Amino acid sequence: MFKNPFLLFLGTAILLRIFSFFPTVINHDESTYIVIADGLLRGQTYWLDSIDIKPVGIFLIYAALLKIGAGSIFMLRFFTAIWVAGTAYFLYRAKMAMGSDDRAARASGMMYLFMCSLFTFYGVSPNTELYYALFNAVALWLILAFPRGVLGALVAGLCLGAGFMIKYTVAFDALALGLILGLPYLSPGANYGRLLGQWILLVAGFLVLPLTTFFTYRIWGLEEEFLHYTFGVGGAYPAELSLGNRALFLLDFLLRFLPIALCFGWGLVKKTKPWLIASIWVVLVLVAINVQGKPFGHYFIQMMLPFALLAGEFFARDAPRPGWIAPWFQFKYGATVLAVLFLLNLFLQKKDYLDKPDHARETANYLRPRLLPDDRIYMGNYHQIVYHLVQQESPTPYVHRSLIWEKRHRQVLKISLTKELERIQKINPRFVVFQPELPDEPAAKAFLYRYREIKKIRDKAVVYERRPW
Repeated sequence: MFKNPFLLFLGTAILLRIFSFFPTVINHDESTYIVIADGLLRGQTYWLDSIDIKPVGIFLIYAALLKIGAGSIFMLRFFTAIWVAGTAYFLYRAKMAMGSDDRAARASGMMYLFMCSLFTFYGVSPNTELYYALFNAVALWLILAFPRGVLGALVAGLCLGAGFMIKYTVAFDALALGLILGLPYLSPGANYGRLLGQWILLVAGFLVLPLTTFFTYRIWGLEEEFLHYTFGVGGAYPAELSLGNRALFLLDFLLRFLPIALCFGWGLVKKTKPWLIASIWVVLVLVAINVQGKPFGHYFIQMMLPFALLAGEFFARDAPRPGWIAPWFQFKYGATVLAVLFLLNLFLQKKDYLDKPDHARETANYLRPRLLPDDRIYMGNYHQIVYHLVQQESPTPYVHRSLIWEKRHRQVLKISLTKELERIQKINPRFVVFQPELPDEPAAKAFLYRYREIKKIRDKAVVYERRPW
């Protein structure tokens, strides 16, 4: 296992993330991916029958994984561990392609795994960044392994285009890797015509999937929906962070991963092999993170690849490390530190993911035996994952509860809460579920007038049943 890099990364990913395989809900975004993917498997059309503000790629991936895993949330999380192990492996391959030694390459892969597997909202909860990171890692490997190769540029572009269809901020990764593609041509007498050809192929590959998606929606007569949710909605969200808060947001990331941040800083100071590549990439990723204007930790997953790429060089055999740190590179000390980290992580994840009651599953278990074949349910401002657990469709296309119940989302998406609740009421759900503290909206109280409370679950959910009149 230790001789095979992929098996090493896979074993590490599973061990770091294993307790996260069990909870029904870690992150509401993941629940949305699952419910919309269920709809796609039933023949629904994204941006018509189900609506979110992300590209269609993440939902297609989840639809495929749900199909392979028979709808199991445990298997989805297991597949995520395999996915992040694959990302670490291609990061390893990219470092080997650029001339790093095997130890530095393994260290980079391990650093990436630790960074995205320790904190709930920095990678443990599956999110778009984890999925497109694999495509970025493959693209990096192709560019470094075939620096003047025509086919490598084209396939790298295809990979980046696939990532773009998971989240549009991959455009910044694509720009970074395009610049990295040009680094071998900085020497005098370089063939700039060949570089231009590679850039054209990179862009052409990048555009294949976005254009295919656009023309597919155009054929379906949904061109306006595609353009609205692709370009209109994202730009309508106001920035929420001041300059000072943006600095604190970055500082929070650096302190969470301080040992790796120090290795990254050391690599910059010493100008180790990938310092220029990592610098270009990190700068553009920071732009991507700040463009989004929200303090969500999972945005920093995008920066973990270039961070780990450079930080791993600290562990290279010929690295000019300080003399006092040499004893820690003995196997007995290194193994002890890793063992302590693994055990501490398992202990904390057990507390977070196993020891807490799974009230979303309890809610589903309460509803399931009471549902008749024609009954419908509505989850209100409660966990949308219950739709998946009881194998029902959402009665509203706005699956993520915040799209309806948070004012800023309604304003951007131009949703009328009253009209949407009236539309749901026409479907006549037998059961509806809300959190104990109802939304401070008159429309919510009017909606619930036709329902009576029948069950409270752990002070987290209240189940209502339609009155017989």
